[in-house]
Amino acid sequence: MIYQFKITLEDQSPPVWRRVLIDAGSTFYDLHLLIQVAMGWTDTHLHVFRFALDHEEVLKELNAVRGLDDANKQLLMSSLKPYEFIGDPEANDGFDELNEDLNEHDEFLSDWFFEKGNSCLYTYDFGDDWQHHIVLEKILGPVQGQVYPYCLNAKGAFIAEDSRGQDIEPEWITDEKKAVKEINDKLGKVFEEEWEIWKNNSQGDFVSQATTEEWKKLFELVNTYKKAKPWEWLEDSHIIVIQDPVTNDYMYCSVLGCGGEEFGLAMYIGDAGLSALASTLFPDPSGQLDSFQRMIQIQRSLLVSFSDRDEIEKEDYDLIKEAGFSYRGKKQWPMFRSFAPGYYPWTIDQEEVRLLIRLLPEIMRTCQEIYDRPQLLMGIPTNHFFARVLKGHGGGKDTINSEAEAGINNVQWTNSLIPFNIPLAQVNPTPMFDVNEQAEMDELLLQRLKNELDKTKTVLEFNLFDAPTPIQESPQQRPYYPLISLWVDKQTGTIIHMDVLTRKSLNQLFYNSFVELLQNLGWKPHRIQVSDQAVYSLLLPLTKTLGIYLDQLHELPALEDAQDAILEEYFHSF
Repeated sequence: MIYQFKITLEDQSPPVWRRVLIDAGSTFYDLHLLIQVAMGWTDTHLHVFRFALDHEEVLKELNAVRGLDDANKQLLMSSLKPYEFIGDPEANDGFDELNEDLNEHDEFLSDWFFEKGNSCLYTYDFGDDWQHHIVLEKILGPVQGQVYPYCLNAKGAFIAEDSRGQDIEPEWITDEKKAVKEINDKLGKVFEEEWEIWKNNSQGDFVSQATTEEWKKLFELVNTYKKAKPWEWLEDSHIIVIQDPVTNDYMYCSVLGCGGEEFGLAMYIGDAGLSALASTLFPDPSGQLDSFQRMIQIQRSLLVSFSDRDEIEKEDYDLIKEAGFSYRGKKQWPMFRSFAPGYYPWTIDQEEVRLLIRLLPEIMRTCQEIYDRPQLLMGIPTNHFFARVLKGHGGGKDTINSEAEAGINNVQWTNSLIPFNIPLAQVNPTPMFDVNEQAEMDELLLQRLKNELDKTKTVLEFNLFDAPTPIQESPQQRPYYPLISLWVDKQTGTIIHMDVLTRKSLNQLFYNSFVELLQNLGWKPHRIQVSDQAVYSLLLPLTKTLGIYLDQLHELPALEDAQDAILEEYFHSF
């Protein structure tokens, strides 16, 4: 989550304030640095954060105690701390009032600011006593591509250090845009490492959250869909295609519930969704993908399901309550899940919420039209789907490309048939890494390894496969499945090396891991054998340089046994 704070320097006329954004998981030391940069201070004096403690609940409990007179109540209340201080205990050691202050490096904003309107006081320079009133204005979702902390607005002036009571004119802000840019440029230097993390993670890992109003609209639409009960006349296998007026992609929709057990809607998104849909309708032609791998490597879809109360997570319940809805009974509670290759099923993000808001009305109209005219689904040619495409586009995907241009409320669709263009043999898992990404290789190091490593007749089998457990690097990030790098001796079946790699910059991580493996072994294999084409492409530049033969085979028995043993041991541990 992202906190939007307004920081106001008290007792200033005209007003002096800044509006800033910062990750809720940041420490108070991070907020201190942000204030210093945003206000133009130089961090040359002591500082402290002060929270007024609310003892209202304690007073209620004391009032409920029989036999406790007002004098004793007052005595007990006076013994309670009126404030909690957060700062640098070592630096503030000489101030009796701050002897027990909490360490700003260990306290997180999210543990003190819970809702809009929460506030505290930040004092800088105990001599000049600059008081800053900090108010939490909004709690937002992170925006893809945005870095934090970040300054939005700057009003008033930059006050000079040690100027209280002095005839020193402040540096008044006359060009706010320029001042904000200068502040953010300085923040970029102070928070260089944090900004780099945000930039690296702005490739889709962070979940951009929808607004309460957007969720409310989606719940209203889903309630209407549930009331209509389209599963009473449509089967799961009746695929309805709706063209999205914003992206022009096709959404392959399946109404769930004809079996009387699970109710809802599955929406398979675009070409990747079509592959996912094909993988659920037809068996894997190669026989190489199990159901777990299918879900991780292929699935790209959204699932709207109506569940029992005990089936939804706390986050689902909180969304329902925040949007102002309540439900009773079995299979009544809406739950939303996003499936994406390589990632753990997760709550849908803002763009996915908007996608459902855009298309659910048309999906419901189409379901009703099929109820009124069931012949629409009769006589559809093999390998074709019934579709609602944008009127005048003939099912094309090359015209409307923005929500503004689409004029969502005035979009018109028309009935059409679109071909199912993916032959079964082409239904392959989504590549686990960008095959076009190039690792930065130290050519001199590789040449030295080629000449110095002992040559052997060893044949190694190698593969990259999905770890069975997802990891989450921060609360804002969607959990993902890392990849296990596994090297096995073909003759003995011995595991030579195993490593866990993240998907980001995988090519570079693999290169580093491979070079380190060879350095630790002190020898190089005569031959490496793989089964996956993408893995083959990943290894080829390295093996060519190192003079190692590389083969792509259909079966790798030693490696498959080792991989099965690893996964079996994992699943048996639960």
